[in-house]
Amino acid sequence: MSVYRSPLYQLQKTPDMNLPVGYFRFHRNRYLNYQLNRWHSLGLLDHQTIKQLAKSIRRLDDHRFVFLRAGERAALENRMREAAFCYRAAEALTVPGSVDSMHCYDKFITHFYQAFASNYLRRNWIKYDGAWLPANEILPEGRPVRGTILLHGGLDTLMEEYYCFWKYFTHFGFRVIAFEGPGQGAAWRNHNLELTREWERPVAAVLDHFKLTDVTLIGLSTGGYWALRAAAYEKRIKRVVTAGVPNHWPELGALGCRWTRKKLLKCPKLSNRILRSWMMTSASAQVFIKRLQALSRQNRPIDCLRWLEQFSFDTLDTDMITQDVLLAGGARDWWLPSGNIVVQKQAFTQARSAGYRLFTKAERAAHHAQIGNMNLLLQVLFDWINQVEKATHMY
Repeated sequence: MSVYRSPLYQLQKTPDMNLPVGYFRFHRNRYLNYQLNRWHSLGLLDHQTIKQLAKSIRRLDDHRFVFLRAGERAALENRMREAAFCYRAAEALTVPGSVDSMHCYDKFITHFYQAFASNYLRRNWIKYDGAWLPANEILPEGRPVRGTILLHGGLDTLMEEYYCFWKYFTHFGFRVIAFEGPGQGAAWRNHNLELTREWERPVAAVLDHFKLTDVTLIGLSTGGYWALRAAAYEKRIKRVVTAGVPNHWPELGALGCRWTRKKLLKCPKLSNRILRSWMMTSASAQVFIKRLQALSRQNRPIDCLRWLEQFSFDTLDTDMITQDVLLAGGARDWWLPSGNIVVQKQAFTQARSAGYRLFTKAERAAHHAQIGNMNLLLQVLFDWINQVEKATHMY
């Protein structure tokens, strides 16, 4: 296992996409500030729009109303891209599955596909467990397909958020297939498919649908765990990339309980009191645990964390992963200890090749999932894919 560092002079840029660089203090609350930077860094809402809206957000409950009103104004003025992601921002911190949440989600989907309609974007519904998984196939414009990238996010993401990934990789000739598995997006909201640890099953359904045998799978945040799990059992995945996988879920720094992991799991009554207190005083704990309650169908916060443990890195059969692997992490990731990636790098004893990339503050990519410099993340991934493909074709 080696540290993977792409020489900057080899990195490729698209001439028509220039994502913003920097992690800004839009709000004093650290969790809300991360969410606001998320929309900005992914190139979905501009700096001035977020800065102005953030001034009206004094507490967590303000967030939804501020972005809801902004979405309504943007839609009336036919600014569909801005409308879509204002509704998405409103939905992101709304209780999942609620009437308010579904209203924002439906508006987001409607406006997104109005804004990004294209002959090169094909929407698909894939049959799975008596229901349907949504998948978007995005084709390169005016050039042959050189390979296929499968892409999915984590617990609280939607596939449409990663439009910049679609645009970047298709520019260089890749076909991108972005999909949502059980517990995500429309698969959960519209088809009631519950989150599963066996991520190889939805991945296999996607591969079967598109008749794919050689793909790169990119999983972001918690999706990194699912991508590695899928790679262990599904050998049509040839290369796998992760960005931020926890060793143990209850060690989350964002919940303030990294040091109490064992106590939390062993003392459920005390843990529930502690966690409920955090939910009353912490925006991050409140939103995160309410989302877990909806996804896991567990009521007690401690049961939600126990349920979430199944998606920890330590539960993976890493000896079964024989593909090329790249782990990406941030040196200042406030959700996860930066040391995680150092421990994880030692687990891939059977991988064809394995590398890791720890992004730094100086690169403005040190936060969770590299929010702050998506340009650099995309360029590093592109460079790594090129290198491992060339190495594979040599044999």
